[in-house]
Amino acid sequence: MVARLALCLLSALLATGGCLKCEHCRSADKVCSGEPQDCAPSQTACLILSSETRIGQEQKLGTYKGCTETKFCPPRSSSLSAAFGLRVRSAAKCCQRDLCNKGAVRLPRAQPKPSGLQCPGCLSEGTECQANETVTCLGPENHCVYFAGSITTGTRNYTYAVRGCATKSTCTSKVGVYKLPGVFTDIVITSECSPAPTPGPKQGT
Repeated sequence: MVARLALCLLSALLATGGCLKCEHCRSADKVCSGEPQDCAPSQTACLILSSETRIGQEQKLGTYKGCTETKFCPPRSSSLSAAFGLRVRSAAKCCQRDLCNKGAVRLPRAQPKPSGLQCPGCLSEGTECQANETVTCLGPENHCVYFAGSITTGTRNYTYAVRGCATKSTCTSKVGVYKLPGVFTDIVITSECSPAPTPGPKQGT
């Protein structure tokens, strides 16, 4: 705490303004609320991030609020559909005023209609996977994506690879390191994103 205070004071003396304060909380729901948190000088944004992951009938929700560096701000809204019925929806907000991350964000619509587009799909616990099914794109998902990498959360580390349909906003996930302080570190080693092919005319019988 003393070291953090010293950094904030130094920041103020250098005329860069005081340290930002953000609401800080985590929950297994679409909303959460918590106490103010003093951000490190490099963390110039407050973040709200909510997500829902579904595989079949299984559903996991999560919300995080806290300080972040602006380069780690996620897209405001995104969704991804992949093999084995995996569907991920997320919504986020980054802002740069004290406690501006109060409230909640709204996830993309839960059951959008198929868009008529399709992409190759796969899902793996390794860092590679070959397309083994065709995924139907839903709602605004109009890009085919392939992401692979490793995630560290707490003391756990696991690798992943996924192909499927996604919104264009997911294309911001380039190769590199992404962090959510105290939550996870995502090292993306493969990032491919291209517009989903337009279906050709149906052949007559």
